[in-house]
Amino acid sequence: GQTAPAVGRGEAELGVVPVTSILAAAPEVMLVGRFPAELQSYIDFAIGISAHSTDAEAARQLSEFLMSPAVDGILAAKGVERH
Repeated sequence: GQTAPAVGRGEAELGVVPVTSILAAAPEVMLVGRFPAELQSYIDFAIGISAHSTDAEAARQLSEFLMSPAVDGILAAKGVERH
């Protein structure tokens, strides 16, 4: 989106965008808070493996890793939370 970069350039005083957009625009944009849980709209991310994959086993292993608790810290640093 263009909102967080516009805030970072000083073209807008504030923006209401996903946390991931704000963190990606840092340090020009500061995350000042999250809306309460009852106001959140969550996005479900999914992983798909191509039926034409040349290495479906490697793709499956990578998908299992990406969905494991081992990546929670990395995801959290980018504004992504498990629900």
